[in-house]
Amino acid sequence: MILQREKFGQMKLGIDIRPLLSRPTGVGIWLMGLLSSLKNKTSHEFVYFSSSLKDSPDDNLKRQLPEGLYIHRRIPVRILDRLLLNIFWPDFEILTGMKVDLTLSPTPIYFPTSGKKIITIHDLFFYEYPESAGKFRMYSKVLKKSIKNADLIIAVSNYTYKKLLSYFPEASGKTKVIYEGLRKFPEPQRIEALPQKFLLFVGSCIPRKNPDFAIEVSELSGLSLVIVGSCEKKSRKILTLGYVSDGKLRYLYENAFALVFPSLDEGFGLPVLEAMRFGLPVIALKKGAIPEVGGEAILYGKTPEEFAKLIEKLKDDEFREMVAQREKERSRNFSWEKAGNEFLKALEEL
Repeated sequence: MILQREKFGQMKLGIDIRPLLSRPTGVGIWLMGLLSSLKNKTSHEFVYFSSSLKDSPDDNLKRQLPEGLYIHRRIPVRILDRLLLNIFWPDFEILTGMKVDLTLSPTPIYFPTSGKKIITIHDLFFYEYPESAGKFRMYSKVLKKSIKNADLIIAVSNYTYKKLLSYFPEASGKTKVIYEGLRKFPEPQRIEALPQKFLLFVGSCIPRKNPDFAIEVSELSGLSLVIVGSCEKKSRKILTLGYVSDGKLRYLYENAFALVFPSLDEGFGLPVLEAMRFGLPVIALKKGAIPEVGGEAILYGKTPEEFAKLIEKLKDDEFREMVAQREKERSRNFSWEKAGNEFLKALEEL
């Protein structure tokens, strides 16, 4: 397929920005980071599509993204998702009335178009364990078709890339690894009534995130545990905050004693990178993509007892400062500016 490019190599890019309408979580944070890095960097044209009955792109969102045309349809998200996942219809041109050269989907399922298609693989948990994937279980049924029809696949880590090829070797020639970057955090927003010294756990309390491991570490270390994310765990020494603003999250990163990250499988591990940025010591299982992100800068343990011993070791100010400094240095390897440049280069090669 030949792209219908305008002069000077310009392309018209159709972007699915539906994950940005509500408070961004993993996929939304990735999409915002990538798009904002392209602002004032490219002459490509952007056509942004969104749909919802109650939400629409606001001025604050538009200020953060490259200038473009916004097309919003009052179509319930669930209805449109079912159509796109089951019959790959309607296509971008029908929904927007605009012909584009390619579409970028922030998910593993391509957005139908007569142009080229880009998809994003953050992890393959939904494919390996569809029974635990909730609303994302439908992805597993159409992933093979999506990979076949995609012209470019973005994997957020080498770990994710290798896992993808283990299931779909045919993805090899069209997959590019582009690491995530560090978003800009606002000024810290104070949170009252926090324990004086506490461990931090960022993530939903689902089995893959291994929250019970973190709770055991808290009990062994004698430090309270603060959980950010969807969680119903109840205990005298556990404080669950749900989802918090970026300002409050920064406050937690800057005031926690350590980030406890015992996830069993991560496609990237953004909380690890964010904690590193603020010099918060990270203790993690050596699983998934975490070694790619943390390298030798963070601390690793295999059992709750090993985590607790490392927490004790972090009470030494000199050791703690050494960990903080090497984490900050390591975090500088990851930037959205770098990711944006790699993305634009990938477009040139399509």
